[in-house]
Amino acid sequence: MEQNSFENQNRAVTPKAQKSPVGPVVGTVIIIALLAFGALYFWGDRLNDEVGAMPYTLDAEHAATLEGEAWMPESSDSDVAADIAAELDAFDAGALEGAIGADLDAVGEGF
Repeated sequence: MEQNSFENQNRAVTPKAQKSPVGPVVGTVIIIALLAFGALYFWGDRLNDEVGAMPYTLDAEHAATLEGEAWMPESSDSDVAADIAAELDAFDAGALEGAIGADLDAVGEGF
């Protein structure tokens, strides 16, 4: 028995490595991230409620009219494939490009 106790004394005693507490750190990071997200959400909501926050609205001079949208062909509420195909055939992409170009020119003149 003495031999066993002597062998135990000669063995190197390795200290146990202490583990750092990861759980509380991860929990704290998650809570801070949620608080930051909530703050940004409410800040954005406050900015949207301010007067004049709309990026662009039409005034009386530039009101949308049916004449201004004359490039767009009439469309129906039909779900029949043949009607949809006929509307696609009637659509003129060149007219759309012309309308977009005219709108961009009008906006450019305003600057």
